[in-house]
Amino acid sequence: MRLHTLLFSLAVSAGAKTGIALYPIRDHGKVVVKAGAIVEYTEDRNRGSIVSFLGKEIHAYGSIIPLDPDFAPSRIYIALQQTPQSTKDIATLEGLVDLADAALKAFPRSPTLEHIEALDALLTYQLNSLRTDGKTTSADALAKAHRYMIHYPQGKYRDELEWKTVLWTNEVYEIEGEAAIPLRQARAYEKFYALHPASTYSEEIQEHLADSYRLGGDLLDYGPDAKKHGPGEPYRAKAKGIYESLLKSGDPVRAAKALVALYNIQRGHVPGFMTPTSPPMDW
Repeated sequence: MRLHTLLFSLAVSAGAKTGIALYPIRDHGKVVVKAGAIVEYTEDRNRGSIVSFLGKEIHAYGSIIPLDPDFAPSRIYIALQQTPQSTKDIATLEGLVDLADAALKAFPRSPTLEHIEALDALLTYQLNSLRTDGKTTSADALAKAHRYMIHYPQGKYRDELEWKTVLWTNEVYEIEGEAAIPLRQARAYEKFYALHPASTYSEEIQEHLADSYRLGGDLLDYGPDAKKHGPGEPYRAKAKGIYESLLKSGDPVRAAKALVALYNIQRGHVPGFMTPTSPPMDW
């Protein structure tokens, strides 16, 4: 995405400055200046930053920061990383993605750029997931993750983004009772883990792998297309072995989830689906 450069009919004054919009600027609820846009603004001691749009003064409050190549990228990075991954606010995420895209263009030599580029991929994925309810693969996020890995082959976030690209590529919105889907996911995760055994995301990879093997095995035995009980047992056995190893995880949430999964497997429960021939669903 190119840097959004907006032209304003700002009356020339001695106090006019050039800045970059840290957040979208709204007029009566409508965005008139996108995050990341380069703007001319004036500062008022009592009213804060003021821009002019179509001949009208708009109070930007704390939305404008100086276009200083040493200061601005770091301030932008702080704004980007403060947003929790749990946010469901599409407008907030749209502003952050616009801001990240603009910063990558405006400050190509900043030492903060690597952090911003990685966050750009992660925030883009988060935004697309909310926009589509997780129904489509985020091609933009995948492209940005690959761009980061080209720019920073030994980068700080390479391990994370390599794993995320595998996860994102193999995501599906609905399994719809097809055992082949989670088993295909499991093969992809297993292949990645074999190639990256020292990944700092190894436990997360193993958790996804166990969940996929378990679901695939249960669908083989009890799903809508199941013919008999038994073909899924080898996959459940693989899942059990992985869950047992995750009981020792230093992450208490991951260890607890593994224990719950084992408890349900041992009692013949199934995860998240119900057919006329299936056992009860998980507790």
